[in-house]
Amino acid sequence: MEAGQKGPSAPLSEEARQVILGTLLGDGSLRRYEGYAHPRLVIRHSAKQREYLEWKVGFLQRELGGRITEVRDPTSRDQEKAVYVSSASPKLQEIFQLTSKGVRRKWLNQLRPLGLCVWWLDDGSLVRNRTQAVLCTDSFTLKEVKVARRYFQKVWGLPFRVAPAERGTQRYRLWLRSTSETKRFLKLIAPFVPECMKQKVLLYRKPSSRKRWASEIAGLVRFAISDEDIVQASRQREGP
Repeated sequence: MEAGQKGPSAPLSEEARQVILGTLLGDGSLRRYEGYAHPRLVIRHSAKQREYLEWKVGFLQRELGGRITEVRDPTSRDQEKAVYVSSASPKLQEIFQLTSKGVRRKWLNQLRPLGLCVWWLDDGSLVRNRTQAVLCTDSFTLKEVKVARRYFQKVWGLPFRVAPAERGTQRYRLWLRSTSETKRFLKLIAPFVPECMKQKVLLYRKPSSRKRWASEIAGLVRFAISDEDIVQASRQREGP
């Protein structure tokens, strides 16, 4: 509903809400633009990840409208971008109020496994031969990263650690240094991962280890894991 229009608005579905809450921690933004009474959601991905963006929009478009377009971004390493822009909607007002003051426990406490999954798919990577996990919270303040660390420990029992993205920087990330804890986190989100992002939950670089892990999560994921998927990890660049 655009500015100036009135009328009742049903709340967002829980699935749509979780996708928005998760992507606002990653590759989404929610703003109230000049001339509009209600906020508008924008999600940007590399054009190579258009299928992933379409998966997100599948949860959102019926309730929020809007569309995906492709644009060139000369400031980005991946110049071709797929961008979803929703309609300005009163349905987004509650989430706007919740998230506009930065990353707080009040926001994080609203996340369910689907929301965590979207956050991971946006900004998570498997590192150290794909045996450990990192969430790239580079845009967070150090205070916000520490809030997120306490949230994971308190709510999910996951011992993420705070450490710089690299030496000499003021950008901080959340790291799971234990393979067993990384497995536990991936099992939590695995049921929600779309097939186009399956590599985000496939541990290990060594094919034999990866094959055992694939068998371990076969009953959780919604897609088949082929021998090619198992081998492919060794060809991928590691890290964010």
